[in-house]
Amino acid sequence: MPKYGLVFDDDSRLIWIPPESKFETFCDLRFVRVKLLDAESALVSKAVKAPKKNKLLVVEAIASEKFSGLVERIKKNGGDLNYFLEDAND
Repeated sequence: MPKYGLVFDDDSRLIWIPPESKFETFCDLRFVRVKLLDAESALVSKAVKAPKKNKLLVVEAIASEKFSGLVERIKKNGGDLNYFLEDAND
């Protein structure tokens, strides 16, 4: 909110929200509505934009099979799926 000089986070400008993301309302008050990005979309964002930092998280999410569209969405958005299939010690 540059108008008010407020900065939520120094890295906010680096955030990328993938297409087809969904948001769920967490809290809906009179003057504030808080929405959360769905977990699968957050994982896609991490896999595509910060794979080195989030490798273990993404590998565990893929292995969990809880996110049925994760692998396809990573590929569709330009992520390197092979990076997550490499040996964890690389």
